[in-house]
Amino acid sequence: MNQKIAIALAAIASLGISTNAAATGDNAAHRDRDRLSVRDIRAEESPKIAYVTIGNDGRFYRTEAGRGIYRVRYNYTGRNWTHADVAPIHINTEKPIAILPMQYTYNGLQAGASINGTPIGRLWNTITVEEMKRRLEALGFYVLTPTIQMYGESITGFQGLEHFIAGVHKGNRNVQTVILTADAHIGNAANPRPGAQMLVTGLHRRDYQWENRIQSRLAPFYQREGLVNIGPRVRGGKSNREGSSLAWHPAIERAAEYNPNIAIIEVAKAIEIVEKAGSISAGRQWAAPVFDAVAMAMTEHACTKGASLSNVCGDGGEIASSPPEETADPGAIAAAPVPVAERIEFRPGSSAALRWGTLSSRAEKSYVLNAGTGQLMTIRVNSPDVLLTIKGASGNVLVEADGRSWRGRLPASEDYYITVVNEAGMPSRYTMSVVVQ
Repeated sequence: MNQKIAIALAAIASLGISTNAAATGDNAAHRDRDRLSVRDIRAEESPKIAYVTIGNDGRFYRTEAGRGIYRVRYNYTGRNWTHADVAPIHINTEKPIAILPMQYTYNGLQAGASINGTPIGRLWNTITVEEMKRRLEALGFYVLTPTIQMYGESITGFQGLEHFIAGVHKGNRNVQTVILTADAHIGNAANPRPGAQMLVTGLHRRDYQWENRIQSRLAPFYQREGLVNIGPRVRGGKSNREGSSLAWHPAIERAAEYNPNIAIIEVAKAIEIVEKAGSISAGRQWAAPVFDAVAMAMTEHACTKGASLSNVCGDGGEIASSPPEETADPGAIAAAPVPVAERIEFRPGSSAALRWGTLSSRAEKSYVLNAGTGQLMTIRVNSPDVLLTIKGASGNVLVEADGRSWRGRLPASEDYYITVVNEAGMPSRYTMSVVVQ
């Protein structure tokens, strides 16, 4: 009996940044490359977005900052500075919206944690924005990447950035903001327990379900790495002075007034990333499970809020299938010469499943699914280094290590083995979608 199957296999091809300069203290060597990376991030805009508008809510706003889709209007009087008196920013998209801010400066105002005396805040924030953006766009989000440089590396600039985030939260119904950072290793009054943690609102209502989704998906990584994740923590509340490290965190509080789904996630102490990965740059690969976990938790939350993610969300609003561990299913091993493969099974009423992984150089990974004669199958791989092989259990070869997409009618009712092959000389993460109708 023919079945309609929709599969979204999501994982991400890695980007390269040199591996050791940040750890050795050569900050100047990174600057041009870092600037290029940030410029590329903020220049990318989804072609499916027709307009981003500042809403007219009948109020007068004194201040305007930013340009293009990152423009914002707001009032700042110096009083009640955790309140965002901001014009709503409307984005005409049915997609859930993710905001991934770059909040670290070239100057010393907010340089971030240091390794051997060299600040690594901008480098790590750039890596996390790149990796999260790639994942979330593959999962169907519209992603915004505002940077502090768009508004000025000053307290006034931070006000502009923070009010922009608040404006998007105010003007749209399905918005999540995460900033993934690296923590210092020496405690202080503002941060008495450095390390992996999730900073959340302390002045507005909290979304405990959202927080728990993220934490539950992060837990296996920290258990495996032997690191302590403190979990959700309210920061600040010990000062009323704008810019004070002891104050309520304005990036969180200003947006949380309109929507509590905003957090700063300290992935780990900077020195822990270097100890585990070898350098801050190499943390891109080491922390991939963190990026995966946060992206999946954000996707699950978007599904429950009724997001338009047709290849991801199940009929009940949940993710149709959680990604399994990267282990082969012995029950999926067919007679030679078909490969050992991970079988994809679908729950009744589900329209999607999610899978992802990393392939080492020249390595491959196989999946198997069952489909019927005459069904239309469409497969696409987004990674520039990963090619497709598709074979039926009976020996039908549909495509063999040639190209990154295939679409056609299936010749028989049987198991079909989909193999992704990394042709590059370095590890690569991949994104693949399969639809069978």
